[in-house]
Amino acid sequence: MYNWYQIAMWLRSEPQENSGSRARDHLANERTYLAWIRTALAVVTIGIAFHEFVPADRRPPVHLAFFLLGLGVLLMIYSVSSYYSRLKNLELGKFGPDRAGPILLSAMLAIVALIGAYLIIM
Repeated sequence: MYNWYQIAMWLRSEPQENSGSRARDHLANERTYLAWIRTALAVVTIGIAFHEFVPADRRPPVHLAFFLLGLGVLLMIYSVSSYYSRLKNLELGKFGPDRAGPILLSAMLAIVALIGAYLIIM
């Protein structure tokens, strides 16, 4: 059975020569990942706030809160997948622009805005 130290050492990568923009590219990838996670947490928080803090007479159906929680979880899954995909490409010396991410994020935030407009109207 593995202990925590062995697992942590397995997850760490070996230091490598910082040639060219290697460190800068990897740090930029980490910042992008953290921005996606921050956005996902904001969507989850909005879902919780819709359910918990809106007055009972104006509260939207509970499935809207669960929908936003699901969107946040999907964003988290996408961010991890995207991070490791970019990490692999950076190690191979390749780069591919993200086509799905901006569309996904824009669509999800538009949905959040529509739900907010629904709450204002009702």
